[in-house]
Amino acid sequence: MSKKIVIVGAGIAGLAACSELMKTGFDTEILEACNHPGGRAWSKEMLGIPFGCGASWIHGNTNNPIALLATQFHANVVSVDPEKFMTLDQHGQLISPEVIKQFNRKFDLLLTKSKKLAYQSQEDIALEKALSQYINSESFSSIELALLKKKLRFFEEYIGDSYEFLSARHWDQEESWPGDHCFLTSSYQPIINGLSKNCPIKYNTVVKKIKLHKNNVEVITENNTYSADAVILTLPLGVFKKNTVIFDPPLPACKQDAIDNLGMGLFNITAIKFPFSFWPKHVHAMFLAQMDNPPISTFFNLHHFIKEPILIGYSGGDNARRLETYSDKTIIDNIMRNFEKLFGHGIPAPTDYVNTRWSLNPFSYGSYSYLKTGSSPTDYDMMAQSVSDRLFFAGEATSSKFSATTHGAYLSGIREATKIKDIFR
Repeated sequence: MSKKIVIVGAGIAGLAACSELMKTGFDTEILEACNHPGGRAWSKEMLGIPFGCGASWIHGNTNNPIALLATQFHANVVSVDPEKFMTLDQHGQLISPEVIKQFNRKFDLLLTKSKKLAYQSQEDIALEKALSQYINSESFSSIELALLKKKLRFFEEYIGDSYEFLSARHWDQEESWPGDHCFLTSSYQPIINGLSKNCPIKYNTVVKKIKLHKNNVEVITENNTYSADAVILTLPLGVFKKNTVIFDPPLPACKQDAIDNLGMGLFNITAIKFPFSFWPKHVHAMFLAQMDNPPISTFFNLHHFIKEPILIGYSGGDNARRLETYSDKTIIDNIMRNFEKLFGHGIPAPTDYVNTRWSLNPFSYGSYSYLKTGSSPTDYDMMAQSVSDRLFFAGEATSSKFSATTHGAYLSGIREATKIKDIFR
């Protein structure tokens, strides 16, 4: 008789685990709270395109398992060239690439000094505290000050929280694969469709309680109880932090400590469609060095890749949290005022737009994990540890090497499926 495995969550980690277990005959079932698969890589037809509401990128396309899946399932992928990024000052003037390169070298040196200071300190310190000790002693031109402000905002966007919360020792823990950073113009949907094709998934099934017994596990939902030999939990870190799923008995203290230690970042997308493109069509991305009210300053140019007059804006951390309290109209109005300062008052009004609000999503409460001050990669390892060879844990927040990435989530699902195969076969 085959062993029964229940997987909680039909994101990339859950789908990877299910596919792997089904290859070797396990009786596997996924319970998914939403009405669709994909988790934080969820996509939907919006703005006239397949729109990635969450994950949209592949970080490194050489031997990256997600890049291989994109090829296998015929996803459309484009490489992004940093040489085709454009940075504008507050007057809409192009900041010289050479000036930006010089500033980046200066800033990278400050980051190196900050990390060294953190390791010399008895305890970890916040990146803000470490950086400020060197920034205050540096001489910056007015352009460099604008670039500094942009760079620190980029930390919020990339990591998902303010640099005042980031670990100066470990903020850059995440590893990428070699090769290009790529954007999926087809969204992740072809990959999600391919992975979920043969997976038995029960949608609209919200797990409320996990009850661990000596010989089995009960998964209790709003309407049913499922009995399994083992359970793989792929819940986002934000859900663990909110304690919306009750564990009986409670999770071990060391695992709860890891949940508390790690940070859950926020990264939101604001996509705007226009009747035509009024910005430079050849650039891959635009960075606006000094914007107001609160700003969205990073925009990806879809026109260059798919000839659609769409800009995709990114916000993260505290800035994203503030924007989540605004109405859609207020967010777009703020962006348009900034665009008018840069491109003139003759630019067209948007025809459509989308704003994501991931911290308000009750099935994620954020976008992805990060190492906050006082945490370390061992917290990710603790998140990955199984309990009593019955409860297993997957997802990007269980990957010390590839946290906050889809490839980290995917590989964690394979990892947990392999553990179960080793134990139960």
